Amino acid sequence: MTLGLILSLLSIPLGLLIASTTKEELAAGKKYFKPIKEFLFLIIIAVAMIFLFENKLNFLIILILSIVIYLTTKNKNRYLAFIPYFLFTLVYYLISDPNQRVVIASIVFIYGLLVGTQFYETIKKRS
Repeated sequence: MTLGLILSLLSIPLGLLIASTTKEELAAGKKYFKPIKEFLFLIIIAVAMIFLFENKLNFLIILILSIVIYLTTKNKNRYLAFIPYFLFTLVYYLISDPNQRVVIASIVFIYGLLVGTQFYETIKKRS
């Protein structure tokens, strides 16, 4: 049950590894990372809302948290990119169907690759 969540969260270190080995390609795709990451965030929230629509309380909690987190993380600080993972973890545990959890975990994995890649730039600037 928790294995899918753990695997999806391992995408951040994997994104760091990919970014460290593909420095030349990273520069070319840099302008696409932020819009794709925001799009994936919205996709994760939309899919979660569809899966949680029957439970109105969970639906409302996820809706409010996602709006607050989305507005908070639009800041330039890359460390804030880790805040949505609290929401993704909550969504993962609120969904009871294992097939739906796999869908959420898969999208979070792709999102984590982008977060790891963008975080690599922050680490590189500090060193």
